Amino acid sequence: MILAAALMSGLVWYVEPARLYYHLRALKGGDLGLCLALGGLGLGVQVVKWRSLLRWVRPKTTWWESLQSLLAGFGLGLLSPGRVGELGRGVVLEGDQAAWVGLSVVDRACSAVVSLVLGWLGLAVLHPPLALALLGIGVVLGVMGYLLLPRLAGALPGQKWWMRSRAALGAGGGRGVGWVLGWSLVFNTVFLLQFFALLLSWGLPPPGTIWGVPVFFALKLLLPFSILDIGVREGAALVVFTPLGMEPAIAFNAALVQFVINVILPGVVGWALLYGHLHRRLSRRASTVGVSALSPETRRE
Repeated sequence: MILAAALMSGLVWYVEPARLYYHLRALKGGDLGLCLALGGLGLGVQVVKWRSLLRWVRPKTTWWESLQSLLAGFGLGLLSPGRVGELGRGVVLEGDQAAWVGLSVVDRACSAVVSLVLGWLGLAVLHPPLALALLGIGVVLGVMGYLLLPRLAGALPGQKWWMRSRAALGAGGGRGVGWVLGWSLVFNTVFLLQFFALLLSWGLPPPGTIWGVPVFFALKLLLPFSILDIGVREGAALVVFTPLGMEPAIAFNAALVQFVINVILPGVVGWALLYGHLHRRLSRRASTVGVSALSPETRRE
């Protein structure tokens, strides 16, 4: 957390607070409304994707349960590096918690694959030699991961999530995974458009920016080392867009505003849902204890 705060402070100092404030005030209300609408659309796509996964092992899952679970994951994700806490989104669902973690792993993995592929395509347009080198490294790492991940996962304590991930893939089958990958592509496309719409609010961005947007998303995905990814997201925006000729304050603000819309707002709602869920569980437990204490068997004892 200290490292993240230091990174964020350094970035703000580099960009200059006055420039950040000036450009943030210049953000048009209509464009902000469009980005909020796209954020809602992206959330809806995630609900569809998550419900399709849940129905692999829980066929009667409702839309409301899927939304609740997803928002709870956002709430938990706010408290963890790389938002890994989202894997606990099934905490508000009844049933095998390891199964929900396994499905969450499948969901996050599909989204990550799509983000990385889109990012590589953008990089291939902007920097072909670098993209080719990274492709070779990615193939080597992918083969190593395929060979070593099952052994590593089996050696970790509480590896039920790994078994459930494999079971979920088996339950969905190739067609099911293709369906989730397809929705992941739609989901990523919505947020790419949302980010580009934010940039357009400050005027026509420099040439090449449209290819830099997926590169930015892929880069921040690969650097999740702080709580809330504080500083990582904004730093990635500067690394990608400043060489393309964009004003650093615009790149910084676009990354920050999108984060507030897509992560902070759903996360706050998720906290409220988690609080309500915990309160209901404690109330039921207290009621159960009270009934047990008043039962005839207990009084005779």
